[in-house]
Amino acid sequence: MNLNIFFRKNFGKLDWLLVAISLLLAMFGLIILYSLEANLGQGFTLFNKQLLLFGGGLLVLGFSITVNYQQLKPYAAVIYFFGLVLLITVLFFGQQIRGVRGWFVIGPLSFQPVEFVKLFAVIFFAKYFSERGNVLYQNQEFLKSLVLILPYLVLLVWQPDLGSAFIVAVIWLLMMLFTKVRARQIITLFFLALFTLVVSWNFLADYQQNRLKTFIDPTVDPQGAGYNIRQALTAVGSGQWLGKGLGEGTQSQLRFLPENHSDFIFAVIAEEFGFVGASLLLVLYLILFWRLIKITKSAKDQFGFFLTVGIMVFVATQTFMNISMNLSLFPVTGIPLPLVSQGGSSLWSILLALGLVQSVKTNE
Repeated sequence: MNLNIFFRKNFGKLDWLLVAISLLLAMFGLIILYSLEANLGQGFTLFNKQLLLFGGGLLVLGFSITVNYQQLKPYAAVIYFFGLVLLITVLFFGQQIRGVRGWFVIGPLSFQPVEFVKLFAVIFFAKYFSERGNVLYQNQEFLKSLVLILPYLVLLVWQPDLGSAFIVAVIWLLMMLFTKVRARQIITLFFLALFTLVVSWNFLADYQQNRLKTFIDPTVDPQGAGYNIRQALTAVGSGQWLGKGLGEGTQSQLRFLPENHSDFIFAVIAEEFGFVGASLLLVLYLILFWRLIKITKSAKDQFGFFLTVGIMVFVATQTFMNISMNLSLFPVTGIPLPLVSQGGSSLWSILLALGLVQSVKTNE
């Protein structure tokens, strides 16, 4: 194929604003990592690693843009089962980090399969709902859909990664709302989920119960489970309007704020760039979601529509959870901030997902 035709076909109709916003968010994260390591005098280990991952992520983005999203549809079931294999394998051969057995670690390299499993769930249910959405009002079809999502949820809770399990459940639920599901089915599901949460309390690990308790009242254990939230709120509040300046945040630079490169990177942004900088970050995400909504409306088939809806829910839910966690509006769950937090698995999975959205755009 002529290169000119190849680039015109795959990149001529791109949503370049969506590309620009995605790259700006990723570079925002690189700037924060640079500031966190600049004062250590021990090199830029995390920054250099993330810079390499960002370069690889550009290749992932470019590759996924050139993939015709419709070619994924026949392989949706294979993708679904591959996700199950990954989740089962990591339970037996993965490494436990921060209480969760969810990583494959080989030397200096680590891989968290759940970040890609979220996308696998989107692809599978995009096919399922595009074909079965019109009959989901039938109870047996509704139950089939529930049975299909349960293995992912059970395996994630087993790790235990409750935050990712919640995201996968929200992806399935919100995608389903665009089908002909009945209101009473959703209400029944809500009460079933509520009952499950109440019953499962005694099965949660102590640290998970403490996280929920400190979410309700951060003063319950200020030096233990509530420490992270207290430090995050202190960092966010101390930034005031314009922030303390890049590399000048006391909570983040003096290491009072834990996981400042991943889970609580939003608190670092608020401390060093203030309300203005944090608001700018939120505006970038809002533009990102606006472009995703626009592409959703222009999808030429149901599979493309549900694929874009699912990816939008995936990214938006993760963004909402991370920022809310930093503001003590959601329990601490270890969910990274999309495109900004340090970590290759999250970065690449999001860029892969956004590339598929671009594929929907170029094939509209």
